[in-house]
This record gives sequence, structure tokens and C-alpha cells, in this order.
Amino acid sequence: THGATHVAGLIASVVARIRNQFDPEMNAVVVAGIAGAGRADDHLEVEQLFRQALSRNDRIMVCSDAFVALEGAFSGGSGVIIIAGTGSGVYALDKDRKLRRAGGWGPHLGDPGSGTSIGLNALRSVARAFDGGQPTELTALFAEHFGIYDRSDLIRIVYREGFYPATCAPLVIQSAEGGDAVSSEMVLMEIKKLADESSLVMDDSIDSRFVLMGGLSENRWFAEQLIAAVVKNGPSWRRVEPDRGPEMGALSLTEQLTSKS
Repeated sequence: THGATHVAGLIASVVARIRNQFDPEMNAVVVAGIAGAGRADDHLEVEQLFRQALSRNDRIMVCSDAFVALEGAFSGGSGVIIIAGTGSGVYALDKDRKLRRAGGWGPHLGDPGSGTSIGLNALRSVARAFDGGQPTELTALFAEHFGIYDRSDLIRIVYREGFYPATCAPLVIQSAEGGDAVSSEMVLMEIKKLADESSLVMDDSIDSRFVLMGGLSENRWFAEQLIAAVVKNGPSWRRVEPDRGPEMGALSLTEQLTSKS
């Protein structure tokens, strides 16, 4: 979203600082897992900019952030990661090491089970309640936390610059866990949609294991509901803990590049 030149410049400056700290003459092996780099045109542009910014003898690999996350989570093996954070998405690495995905379309096209999607739906529910629709505990929660007491407050706060609907999501999940009917129905529907996206990539070409990632999945109740929904679609699938983080996945890929040289 900040542009390929901006991203390439940031990472090139990090490489330059490391090189100057340890050995100004060393050749670097750089693996950059970048959001958006899964798109062929962005991938090519970032890689070309890296080659201009770095030393001629540096080795460079540009890939998506999902690929390094998968590499770390399954130590190079096959599996699925389900991300539920500000956005959402499902990414899989099959047994031939081909990347597959479902969702991850962003807020305009739909990120079910994400903080943004849950937050937007919650704000719409509060708007309906102000219009005389079904009451919800969210009205009181949003008044307390955001100062939204009436229609005017809702419009003023939601449409001001810098307001992010995803900030509402923890309150909505808290309300859903507490039994508020509107919140529960909304969150469980979002979870079902994300689980359904997961089933689009889960087949026999992929090891039947998945990892949850993203801030929302750190909520125990939310994670339990999401796991149950995924397993309902694919009873043979099991949730596992990631072997390592995305940064270690990137490091593993640098080692593979080095071993090929």
C-alpha cells in the first residue's frame, strides 16, 4: 500500500546497516517476505528495485509474507495457516511446495472473520439499534469506549480520519462470549465464513494440519469457535502450534539459497 519503491528502500537500508555493522565487504543473502509480493507485477518491481539498491553480488529472493509464514510454521513442510487479524486470509503450502490461497481480498471485497469485518458489522448493528432495530449490548460498550451515544456521534466518529473499525472487534468478541445475541450471531457467522474459505484450499495435496495466526486468534473463545468450525468442514484436519515464526521461515529460505550457491 506504500508502494514498491518505499518498501524496497526500507529493506535495503536495513541490509546496509547490518553490512556496515559486521562487514562492509560481505555479500548478503536477502529473503524478503512482503505483503502484496505474491502478485507477479509487484514481485517483479520490488525485486528489480532491490537489485538496484543492493550490491551486485547480493543474492535476493522476494516472496509473499504468507510464504515465509508457512515456511516457518511447518519447517518447510505442507500445511495451512488461517489468519484472523485486522484482515484475514487462508494460505496453504501443498506437498509440491506450491502456494495456494483463499480470501485475503481486503476490506472492500471481504475479509471474513477479520477485525475489520467484525467491527464494520458491529457498527452497522449499533446503527440499526439507534434506528429502533434489535437492541444490543454493543450500544453501551461503544458509548463507554468510543463516546458513541447517538446517531450524530456514530457518524462523526466512524467517518473521521484515522478511525479503524478493527478496533471494535475485541469488544464485539467480548460481548459475543458474554452471550449478547446480536454479537454472538455476528461473530459466529464471520467465523463460519472464514472456515468455509479454509475448506477451499484443504484437500489431499496438503497435510491435514493448520495453524491459527493473527490477533483475534489469540482470544481463546474466538480460537475455539474457529477451530470447531474448521474441523466441522474437515473432520480429519487438526490444529497445531507453529514450529517457528515467519522470520525464522525467511532465515531458513536464506540458508537454502546459500546451500545452492
